[in-house]
Amino acid sequence: MDELLRRMPRILGNWLFLSILRFPGILVNKIAAASYLNIQTSAFDRNEIQNHFQSAKYTGPFSDSELGPWWWRAELDVLLGDAGCVDGREYVGKKVGTVQACLDPQSGEQAGYYCMLTQQPLSASNSRGGISWFPSGADLARIRKDKFEQITALVGGY
Repeated sequence: MDELLRRMPRILGNWLFLSILRFPGILVNKIAAASYLNIQTSAFDRNEIQNHFQSAKYTGPFSDSELGPWWWRAELDVLLGDAGCVDGREYVGKKVGTVQACLDPQSGEQAGYYCMLTQQPLSASNSRGGISWFPSGADLARIRKDKFEQITALVGGY
């Protein structure tokens, strides 16, 4: 029993990282946040932009590591809703001026999702979602269509 108690923080930490932090849904990483908010990733990299979303920033375990930062998706929604904005681009536009939209680098369409393989913004039409090996709740985690086809060709289906 003592051994299990000693190992529990590591077990829980691994579960937290592998099940929640890694897959955008409840929490979103920097690229997934930019995609979800419809703010070009290079613009979202700037502190002057991120500061407007500070109240939604995740401050739990791993938040000070090289793995972060993350934002609570529900809190981002509250910020946008309270401001009467349809997306983060409009929200930031009211505060600091126009920023570019977040586009899928392959299709050029508005993003909104995050590719778990390329770690880039991704549009709905250029992606596959509802993947069985992704945790439920990770609805922003998707795979770019061409990458998905490569994987399924290698493993013989899904």
